[in-house]
Amino acid sequence: MKSRWFIKIFASYFFLAVLMGGALDLFLTPLAREHISRAIEESMLEKAKALSLMSPAEIKERLKELVRNSHQRITLVAADGTVMADSEANPKEMDNHFYRSEIQEARLKGKGKAIRYSATLKENFLYIAVPLRHEGKITGYVRIARSMGDLREAMEKINRQIHFSILAALAPAFLISLLFTFYIVSPWRKVVSLTNQLQEGEEPSTVALETGSDLEKIIGTLNEKVKEVYEKLREERNRIALLTASLSAVEEGVIIIDEENRILSANTPSVDIVNKKPQEIEGKTLLEVFHNAPINNLAETFWKTEKEVKGEISLKENWDAKIFHISVSPAGKTGGRKLATMVMRDISALKKLESMRRDFLASVTHELKTPLTAIMGYAETLLDLKKESAEEKKFLEIIYRQANRLNRLVDDLIFLSDLEQGTLQMEFREIPVNAPLEEVFSLISRRLLEKNLYFQMHIPSPAPVIWGDHDRIVQALLNIMDNAVKYTEKGGIAVEVIPEGDDNVIISVKDTGIGIPPIHLSRLGERFYRVDKARSREMGGTGLGLSIVRHIMRNHGGNMEISSTPGEGTTVKLKFKIREKNRG
Repeated sequence: MKSRWFIKIFASYFFLAVLMGGALDLFLTPLAREHISRAIEESMLEKAKALSLMSPAEIKERLKELVRNSHQRITLVAADGTVMADSEANPKEMDNHFYRSEIQEARLKGKGKAIRYSATLKENFLYIAVPLRHEGKITGYVRIARSMGDLREAMEKINRQIHFSILAALAPAFLISLLFTFYIVSPWRKVVSLTNQLQEGEEPSTVALETGSDLEKIIGTLNEKVKEVYEKLREERNRIALLTASLSAVEEGVIIIDEENRILSANTPSVDIVNKKPQEIEGKTLLEVFHNAPINNLAETFWKTEKEVKGEISLKENWDAKIFHISVSPAGKTGGRKLATMVMRDISALKKLESMRRDFLASVTHELKTPLTAIMGYAETLLDLKKESAEEKKFLEIIYRQANRLNRLVDDLIFLSDLEQGTLQMEFREIPVNAPLEEVFSLISRRLLEKNLYFQMHIPSPAPVIWGDHDRIVQALLNIMDNAVKYTEKGGIAVEVIPEGDDNVIISVKDTGIGIPPIHLSRLGERFYRVDKARSREMGGTGLGLSIVRHIMRNHGGNMEISSTPGEGTTVKLKFKIREKNRG
């Protein structure tokens, strides 16, 4: 990593030097081309002007001498365009030059220039022409030509010199980049070493840098900050070590996590769950250690609200699934980081016992159903015969009532068992909320009249639609309203349907009955739990009604909430999901 850092910085500086060299080449090459072209043209023009001062006869006589070692061609042209003399070809074999562009330009402007392919010499030439004058009249033209190949050779020579100069400059640029990179990287390498020591928990050494630059001030400040961080880190580790030692004696698995769900500390029972050592899981995330999304999701839910969350999660251990009750709660802050405590309690044995209890209860209730039906049948038959004495009739009626009560209890237990085990067939569909409410009202209306109780029902228009099993919803509402009628002697019952956002519908049932003491509220919904056992039995209750309601609501993805004030009445709220939420 350090090498990559050095290479990147060095490459950046050297690339900048190469880029500058390339830019210099792009700038100098066309500049040199233009300069050489202009110099050659000016040289040829000066020579042509010098020749124009000579007489045609003198030019002819000295023609060979004038072009010796000059790489130039001289042509003497008469005023009518006839070639009088040429340093390279026989004038008699040459065409008339009067209409050549350089001759015409020289005639009109005093000098002419053209670049053209020479049919005589089979290559491109640069032509410069000036007029010959005698007593103010043009008597002819002198033309100098030079091969463009000579110009290219001169340019290539200049280009080679430019490239060589740039390459020669890159060598010291390479060394300067190397030295400058060392100068920059060296102190930062010390800083990286310092942070690595800090990360590994070692006491960091002081970075010394005597440059007199701003970097020295930065490093000095960094030294101080690193010492502060190290001291805080040491305090935090000591605190966590102390906490870990304290938690080692706890039977439940206890894990300390931060906001990234990274494990900072774990006691022995928690690491035993994943068959690893503490040092193997510390610093890793919950997902990396447990490979279980629900555990990670539980922690994520906690961090959203920072309030205690609980859940039951299944974990596989040696191919056997174990069930853990997991709670996540705040654990304060340390080093500016928020912490949370995750407590994991193995409830596999408890769940197994609960499952065995449910199975046993389901078996027993099914076995009791047949003899109870027989007892009720025989008792009813004997009562119909009307041959028994008054005392015998009394006992038969007691047998029938108790058998009937026991039969209702068995029916409720069987129904509750089916709800818990998920074997009860339920038909979910869209249900206007007024439908089950009106059906329940028709079932209790006679009893309301008998007790002279009012019944108020408020449903928004249009009626909200809920998603559920019609019969089970009726059963839950009937249990709630049946209790309301039983325990209300005056006043009545008020039912209100309350839409809650776009996701839920709440059915609130409020009575003006005797109410429930606060001490009992938390246990309502438990099997066979009664607030007033004697009165409940007297009214024919089985003690399973609210437990059935709770399970029906759970199967509908909702819940039941009960609030009450003794002497004033009780309010039961059933929260249902709407169809879109169930589909969602």
